[in-house]
Amino acid sequence: MKRVVNASTKIFCVNLRSTNMKKIVSFLLLIGILFGVTACKKNKLFTGNDARLTFSADTLTFDTIFTTIGSTTAFIKVYNPYDQRLKISNIQLASGAASVFYLNVDGMQGSSFTDLELAPKDSIYIFLSCKPNASLQNQPLLISENILFSCNGNRQQVTVQAYGQDAYFHKYDEIQTTLWKNDKPHVLLGSCLVDTNQTLTIQAGTKVYCHPGAYLLVSGTLKSKGTKTDSILFRGDRLEHYYDELPGQWGGIVFLRNCASGSILEHTTLKNATTAVILGSTSNATSAAAFQFSSAPDVTIKKCRIYNCDQNGIFTFLSILHVENTLIYNCNKECVALLFGGISDFKYCTIANYSNGEIQHEDPCLRISNYAIFNGTGILSQVDATFNNCIIIGNISNKGDTYANNYEVFIDHDLGFSATAPFNYTFDHCLLQLEPTLIDMTHVISCTTNPNLNTVFSDKDNDNFALEAGSPAINTGSTSLTSIVDDLNDKTRDALPDMGCLEY
Repeated sequence: MKRVVNASTKIFCVNLRSTNMKKIVSFLLLIGILFGVTACKKNKLFTGNDARLTFSADTLTFDTIFTTIGSTTAFIKVYNPYDQRLKISNIQLASGAASVFYLNVDGMQGSSFTDLELAPKDSIYIFLSCKPNASLQNQPLLISENILFSCNGNRQQVTVQAYGQDAYFHKYDEIQTTLWKNDKPHVLLGSCLVDTNQTLTIQAGTKVYCHPGAYLLVSGTLKSKGTKTDSILFRGDRLEHYYDELPGQWGGIVFLRNCASGSILEHTTLKNATTAVILGSTSNATSAAAFQFSSAPDVTIKKCRIYNCDQNGIFTFLSILHVENTLIYNCNKECVALLFGGISDFKYCTIANYSNGEIQHEDPCLRISNYAIFNGTGILSQVDATFNNCIIIGNISNKGDTYANNYEVFIDHDLGFSATAPFNYTFDHCLLQLEPTLIDMTHVISCTTNPNLNTVFSDKDNDNFALEAGSPAINTGSTSLTSIVDDLNDKTRDALPDMGCLEY
């Protein structure tokens, strides 16, 4: 059926369409005008004499920076708060080219920049670094600088501050018998060697900062003896807060084969190394002939803190080691690895490993092995390892691998035992986390095993390894270690001593 539309209906529709079309055109014209006005406004340069930039910070502070080394790069952000373009007629360092600070503005380096335009509501980054001149100051020297901004005749500034510290710098030194004084820090820019038959003595209170990849190699004797109030520190040479607890910032201390006996670390902190202490390095060795007890390093470690290592806290290879009242914790591999035999004794030590933002704890706290493989051939060596009044625990996460059921003590005898290379180990009055089916329990004497991890330490999550009230380590140590009368912090031990490095 045909649809009939009369004439009046047609006229009405035309008028309606005509009316709507006018409204639409008018609306579009209005939008265009507003857009054009806005675009013109945004394209216009703001020339007001009240022009003010805004900044992400009005003061930028660097941590202590060693002279001649320089800082990491920091930045500030500069904003145009207006709906119009804004020209910054000048950005410059107040001290000009003589400044120890360096600017990078919009990809350009220099000390002064002119005629930079900022789009409406836009911003730019200004990157800064600092390399202080040698100040010949024993104490950190405050260095202050201003970044000056000029915009429409108005001047603003951002203050930049850093502490520049002069130091004794060592790079590939062959160290003869000498004393490293504590009047200013020592910085290892490259690996250094304590030469054969020479002695390096480090004064109490000395700070030693090490460049990435730098090792202190000992072929002679090292005496690093601090005190409770003036301890000695080894760490990386980046002092910005970001690096405070970052593992792997420097190499470690390496006691070479045939080094002189008598080396000691006492009241010394070693942090953020690759492996903090290495005895009997395996580098460049192609046969077992290089490894004999006659060439074994013999080192004593007392009242030390060793932590946040990218690999091990202590690594030995057929060496002789004596450790007491020492705290070793948080390493990406074993905190203590005693490999290819050797003689070691640990008294009143705390060895603990817990995963955190930087540490992935997947290997046991302690590993003892009696073998090595040279050119595809396995060789055995004698083990004599004793642990008295020690704590060895952690939160190992590798449950499905070799180290099943969360155990932290790994007796590694993959090549078996041999009468010609005895495997002697003893845990006496220790607090241990272990798997009884994977260890000969006749070697575990008067020990407490597999405690509730939340009842041992005061605040392990914040690296506080003081004993918790009611800890199973309290009053349960052996009373036979009469030669050791105090703890890591020089606190006197009572008649019923506690396990671990800290007396409750």
